[in-house]
Amino acid sequence: IESLEKSLEDLLTRVDEFVGMLDMIRSDSSQVVNESIPQIYTKATEMRHIYRKIDKLEAFVKMIGNCVAGMEERVIKAETDLGTFPSTFKKILHTISIPSFLNVS
Repeated sequence: IESLEKSLEDLLTRVDEFVGMLDMIRSDSSQVVNESIPQIYTKATEMRHIYRKIDKLEAFVKMIGNCVAGMEERVIKAETDLGTFPSTFKKILHTISIPSFLNVS
């Protein structure tokens, strides 16, 4: 009978430990559901807004690049049709720098 009582006490101790572990897991799970998931959703919504801005900026840069490329083609055509600029104008135009983000790659 003593060994049975000892075994039952050991089992009760393990059951108590198991219940404590389950409570801890439930607490962690509810924290994830109640706090972390809403925070993740909020950040994901903010990121979607930022992605849309980036897409618009990329489209704008591409449009400007196409405009510059078209203008460059027209300048080259005009130079071949009308001859090149006098060297004075060439020197002036070469000193003007174009921002690197407008370069078409």
